[in-house]
Amino acid sequence: MSKQEYKGYWYIPSNPNKVIAGILTLAPKSGVTLELIGCFEDFNVEVIKGKILNQEIIYGNTAEGEKITLFQSVYSGSKCNTDAKFPLVCYSSLFMIIGKHSLGLDEKCRYSATIKIPALSLWCYPNALSRDSKIENGIAKQNSISYNPQYNDESNIICSVQVNENTTFILRKNVIDDSSYYMLSPVLEQYTFLEIKKTTETTIKELLSDILLFEQFLSLATLSIVISSEIILFEEDFFDDLWGTKVPCPIEVFCRLSNRIENIKQYGKEPHKYLFRYDSIKDIFPDIIKKWYADAPTISPIRDYLIKCLEKKRAFDQLDFLIVIQAIEGFCRRFRNHTYKKQNNLPKEAYKKLFEMLEGLEGEFKNIDFLINNKINKDGVVDTRTYLSHFMNKNSLPNVIEGIKLYKETQKLKVLLLCCTLWLLGFDKCKMNDLINKSDSDLFFLDYLEDNK
Repeated sequence: MSKQEYKGYWYIPSNPNKVIAGILTLAPKSGVTLELIGCFEDFNVEVIKGKILNQEIIYGNTAEGEKITLFQSVYSGSKCNTDAKFPLVCYSSLFMIIGKHSLGLDEKCRYSATIKIPALSLWCYPNALSRDSKIENGIAKQNSISYNPQYNDESNIICSVQVNENTTFILRKNVIDDSSYYMLSPVLEQYTFLEIKKTTETTIKELLSDILLFEQFLSLATLSIVISSEIILFEEDFFDDLWGTKVPCPIEVFCRLSNRIENIKQYGKEPHKYLFRYDSIKDIFPDIIKKWYADAPTISPIRDYLIKCLEKKRAFDQLDFLIVIQAIEGFCRRFRNHTYKKQNNLPKEAYKKLFEMLEGLEGEFKNIDFLINNKINKDGVVDTRTYLSHFMNKNSLPNVIEGIKLYKETQKLKVLLLCCTLWLLGFDKCKMNDLINKSDSDLFFLDYLEDNK
């Protein structure tokens, strides 16, 4: 995505009669910025000093007739033009939609959404194109490529899951013909996209929350950070008349713009490194995705920490270790509680301290080949956790780990945390082991690292 500009006039809902000219810019690195030739407040000395209010909602009408809504816009600077006697005011916005003037992220409407995610087509192959050949005497006489599914056709459904009484997730396949009139060769793109349908009114905030959860599930499956590249909303009874035909009006959503661009360039392009793909779990996918959404509030911190661990970084630091070990401690305190101990006939002291937590989890996942071949240095992990969290005297903690050794222990702990998360989703432990053994992800290969002696 390249830099885009929208020229038009802008106003706030509380004062619709005061319109201000300005330019909205969408850029990969800077995100959504609005530069106004003037300000929404009365121009006075306080404005010159920069005391301009942040705006929850800003409406825009572009020169091309497009309606724009900016959400949670933060004042980011101003300049006083002493000759013209008006300021140039800049805002940065967290969210933005094109196609509607919305009352807010909490406004309830009959929305549905379609979402494109770069990694989704590799995770769940669309298989939307078919090749037909006619062979006579061993020679191909005819070779054609065809595709039948249309964007909203029932034939393009790969999978449909009702995750709760109000929400249905549909994985669909589609084909785009990008050929131009003068091209001698056709340009076809097949892809998989996600559709979210609601049975009742919903809000943009709720839809974004649903999308984030699916992105995180796909991040777990692909072992890399996954972010949507396109989010389109459709509102019931919101149509355009196109040559006498009613066509649903698309409402495009922009959020986390810079992350989207990096995602398209870098992530999700190596399916052999995924933990699992749709084909390998399609029989249990409905149950897994339902549990992922049903348990979202319960496993939220653990899930968020795990996804954070998968983020590609240029360098390892001690905070990476702390994130993983805190998530493991949180898992044990939440899910290895009194009820679990009673059900499994465990003593009350089990899973009380960090060493016992690691020991207990190693016992639970004793059939995971990676953990068998890469034993966790429990004494070292405990001392390092104490040292980094409580700023203890290093001399009193003889087993503190640093450098490449700490990195290796952190990678082992990531796999342990991954097993805990898969357990929460209902994965069989033998299935976990099979998935880990088949993945070529760097997460599961430590032999190339040499310990610093």
